[in-house]
Amino acid sequence: MLLSQLAKVTEHTLVGEDREIANIEYDSRKVHEGDLFCCVTGTFSDGHEYAPMAKELGAAALVVEHKLDIDLPQLIVPNTRIAMAEMAAAYYGYPSREMKMIGVTGTNGKTSTTYMIKSIAEEAGLKVGLIGTIHNLIGDRIIETERTTPASVDLQKILRDMKNAGVELVVMEVSSHALDQARVHGVEFDIGIFTNLTQDHLDYHKTFDNYLAAKKKLFLQSKRAVVNADDPHFASITEGLDIPLTTFGIREKADFFASDIEITTAGAQFAMRTPEGSMKLLALRITDESGMIGPIVIEAPERAGSQAPGTGQPFTQVDLSAECPGYEQILVEGIQIFAGVRAIQELAMIPYPQYPEYYNLTEVFPISPQAL
Repeated sequence: MLLSQLAKVTEHTLVGEDREIANIEYDSRKVHEGDLFCCVTGTFSDGHEYAPMAKELGAAALVVEHKLDIDLPQLIVPNTRIAMAEMAAAYYGYPSREMKMIGVTGTNGKTSTTYMIKSIAEEAGLKVGLIGTIHNLIGDRIIETERTTPASVDLQKILRDMKNAGVELVVMEVSSHALDQARVHGVEFDIGIFTNLTQDHLDYHKTFDNYLAAKKKLFLQSKRAVVNADDPHFASITEGLDIPLTTFGIREKADFFASDIEITTAGAQFAMRTPEGSMKLLALRITDESGMIGPIVIEAPERAGSQAPGTGQPFTQVDLSAECPGYEQILVEGIQIFAGVRAIQELAMIPYPQYPEYYNLTEVFPISPQAL
């Protein structure tokens, strides 16, 4: 791609001749022949200082915030981070426009939320890509990561790889640093989710207001907002939103909220209220070291409310789901529960063949306590 073609997507002044660009790079140590080197001004260093090294390694041109005394074509831009993000999106063909995108931000709960969404979407039959703190996933293939949200160039490449691999939905953690540093600039989210906000990262943001403002940036590039109505900063987070808003919570009135919550040492249960009606999670259990759980007591139905009211044995039906890292999720639907009858359901967990490190056919590995 020509330098002039990349430059069209961002505010710039071109000094020097047009050149063919092989790749976009922001780390001077990784520059190769024909690359466009972006001189990013960071928290602790200034990329402009490494432009001579980039030239020695074969850089074809530079992206700078002020002209440098180096004999290379230069794109002079107001902000190298934003310019790099805009050009990276164009270079990789705007992959976020070709998949459903969900971004999750907040002080706590980002990782758990992304993995829960991934699990639900995969159960619905979608191929999911995940970008986050632990690692990045394309389906079941692991891609190691250095930070919660990758730099814009790396992010756009990952998104293109995901699309090429057939991913339909991408769920990603979006940190306040990433929002402030324009790492996700150029990514178009279908849904932006806010979990909560507490005092954190003030060594970087300096003030809580700056921290809050960074989080709100996610909604500037989202088509819909999903926000925790229980958070003390709900009003500030949602102030000025001009996109559809969906709320969730347990203490405040919300579109989706849990009630009748019971938490014991054995697990939890609650009723989920939604605009379409209510559903009840009867129990959430964690297995012991032997892979077993204690009995779950389910209230027997009245004969008139039974699944089979005309029979002598009224019963109700429940669905059972089991999850374990490295193993396929199991969903057993329509288990019949009869009054006064104890039912035992054994589940055989099947390891992912893509993860041989989780199992060996000649050995027996104990499964640590898991959710059931």
